[in-house]
Amino acid sequence: MPFSLGVDIGSTYTAAALWRDGSVQSVPLGNRSNAVPSVLFMREDGTLLVGEAATRRAVVEPDRQARDFKRRMGDEVPILLGDEHRMSAQELTGHLLRWVIDTVAEREGERPGHLVLTHPAEWGDYRRDLLVEAAATAGLPDVGLLPEPVAAAAWYAAQDRVAPGALVGVYDLGGGTFDASVVRKTETGFEVYGEPGGDETIGGLNFDHTLLRYVAAAAGVDLAALDDTDPATAAGLAQFRDAVVDAKEALSADTEATIPVLLPGLARHVTLSRPQLETLIRPQILSTVQLFAQIVNRAGAEPSALHGVLLVGGSSRIPLVSQLLRTELGARVAVDAHPKYAVSLGAAITAAPHVAPVAPPVTPPVPQPPPTTTPDWDAPTVPLPKIPVPSFDTAATMELRPVPPAPEAVDAPTVVHPVNLALTGLTAPTDVTVTVPRRPYIPQPRVTARDEPVVVRTGTAGGGYWGRGATTAVVGVVAVVAVIALIAAIALHRGSPGSPPQSPPPRSATPSVGPTLPVAQATGALVTDPQGVDVMRAAALLPSGELVAVGYAGNQQPRGWVRKGAAWRYIAPPGTTGLMLDVAVSGGRLVAVGSSGTGDNQRPAVWTSTNGESWKAVPLSADLQSDKLTGLTAVVPARGGGFLAAGIDTKTDRAGDVALFHSGDGTQWQRVKATGLDGSGPQEVRKIALGPDGYVAVGADLNGAVLGPAVWTSPDGQQWQLSPDHPPGSPDLLAIARQADGSMLVCGSVSSADNPAAGCWVQRGSDWKAVSVAAAQGSPSALYIYGLVPTPGGMVAVGLGRSGTATDAAVWTLALPPS
Repeated sequence: MPFSLGVDIGSTYTAAALWRDGSVQSVPLGNRSNAVPSVLFMREDGTLLVGEAATRRAVVEPDRQARDFKRRMGDEVPILLGDEHRMSAQELTGHLLRWVIDTVAEREGERPGHLVLTHPAEWGDYRRDLLVEAAATAGLPDVGLLPEPVAAAAWYAAQDRVAPGALVGVYDLGGGTFDASVVRKTETGFEVYGEPGGDETIGGLNFDHTLLRYVAAAAGVDLAALDDTDPATAAGLAQFRDAVVDAKEALSADTEATIPVLLPGLARHVTLSRPQLETLIRPQILSTVQLFAQIVNRAGAEPSALHGVLLVGGSSRIPLVSQLLRTELGARVAVDAHPKYAVSLGAAITAAPHVAPVAPPVTPPVPQPPPTTTPDWDAPTVPLPKIPVPSFDTAATMELRPVPPAPEAVDAPTVVHPVNLALTGLTAPTDVTVTVPRRPYIPQPRVTARDEPVVVRTGTAGGGYWGRGATTAVVGVVAVVAVIALIAAIALHRGSPGSPPQSPPPRSATPSVGPTLPVAQATGALVTDPQGVDVMRAAALLPSGELVAVGYAGNQQPRGWVRKGAAWRYIAPPGTTGLMLDVAVSGGRLVAVGSSGTGDNQRPAVWTSTNGESWKAVPLSADLQSDKLTGLTAVVPARGGGFLAAGIDTKTDRAGDVALFHSGDGTQWQRVKATGLDGSGPQEVRKIALGPDGYVAVGADLNGAVLGPAVWTSPDGQQWQLSPDHPPGSPDLLAIARQADGSMLVCGSVSSADNPAAGCWVQRGSDWKAVSVAAAQGSPSALYIYGLVPTPGGMVAVGLGRSGTATDAAVWTLALPPS
């Protein structure tokens, strides 16, 4: 069935939504969210990386990225990516749009019947013509252009009745800009009413910078004095920035957040309250509210007379925004649960009549109301079936009705909402459809969100990656797992729903600085055998005292290692393509699990060994041969003997449920009838350990619309329960082991994929105690800790580390602080 597609390419994020058969839904473009960063990265081989993959690679080579190019639309100076590639803002937009279309087409099995591309309302003919050029770069024969506030209003009207003639204000505060406008409901849609405006110097990034300086001062850090050319300092600063942003976002719902400040020679945390944040950003928010009032007045209306004010853009979720709109302007504020996706959802709705023409409802004539000088807010000119409409007063905030859950699971959290176009008065296209001029064929760069890891080497003079004549050095970046983690999750304090409101502190007030976080010293080294960049995913201790580890290379070749004494030696497992993700030892036998193949051909894989010196690929048992099993992710010695393994099954839920398998010797596997490991959206078990009362597993589970940390427990490996207690915030849980004192140690990532950093937590009862991980002198920093194994010499951690510019597999011994 044909569908329409709405695309919103914003300054900081890009989102898409489609309309089909009476429903609108967001399209998951990212690994764990619907929107992706509006970032492109030019690889040395000419491939353009998009979104999360681009931001990860830009950490190492920032001069090869392009971001915030929407604001450069119309600028004749091209944007430089690396030393040679130059592209205009419209070219970059076109390549990003092409990737969005291809991603949606691959997902839906066909290309959209009509595409609408949104733009700021104040854009004139020149910049709109550049959008048409972007559509030509994307290979479109035609494209619909639509002002962003009109799209946002359509999404609003799809949920609550808006009478023809009613005026609606749109307050759009995004990551980089602020836009304000008024739209008017017509008989068949919406139109811009009056002159829109905005401020391209105010957005969420400004708030980030203000808060960063404030927290740094409170922690005693002079940002100007730091040497950001030092790798350790640069990594710490990036981690600090991420923590500040995460805390700012958390304070939209919480009353207090804790920000770790982990820099060379400094480990502190700063506690920040919502009133303190609001005091810092209040002048900037107030200026946007005043500008919004001017735009409304220029349209010949008063803010208090608007049908409602729509909040659009991620930064509009800050509670101070709606508060000031109400108190300063007396406006009726509509708070949407999905401000990042409102524009793309509305664009898809407005494009629906192109693919499925809608006839307005046939109704008997009704008496016309007497002429008035202002629109009639109380009733539409055409009778509509009764739809519940919340009452308004100038001090109330209207909450849009919750969007129903998706009728079937998808690959990422998705907004799905049924819309009756006739009843909501959205019966005709409101976009301007433009025929895209045909161009002669020009080879286009490959655009992808999947980065195949590249080992970058410099050679002799004139022949290296940068041609700088250095000795060979590995500075590659490994595409490990796609992660989303909040560094502020180390110590977020949740506010009580019943807590009384707090008064803003005086401007001279400073946040409280808490005690130093407990620190685990990580002493270890990179494992550089074999050459190239590798990832160590798990390790196991043999009865002989030797350690065996498994992982994979950047080109997805399986890797094995053995440690005898203090030296690690590489062992080549069979197979040319595969990921070894976990290993366990039971009854004198080693079993490693993972996957083989790539893409749609990815399947479970099992290897066995007696000593780690040589591995044998095991033919798959019948229960492992289902084409809906995409791999095995974890393995643990089973109680009573043998092995218990977890995998990903997409048969019932395309997003993936957890499947369990048991084997007595690692060669023949039978599926376990397990409960408690499925549900709507993705679930993934990454590691399993034996705990005091059975099994404990860590991984990820869909919580609301966010893929967050999850801990499961089971007494027998069959009946599982999702624990209500897990490390606070949204860390990525990757490894677990039981300590000698019976407590459980969990490690993973506490930062973003752009600037990864490892963190750990110790569980005693229902309490989780955060522990920061600091590299000992001369040891590599821990980017990811994927595996933990208790040994007589202490807790050994394996993962991915960085030393200077070198990134490779790494092993550490963790010296945990006393409990």
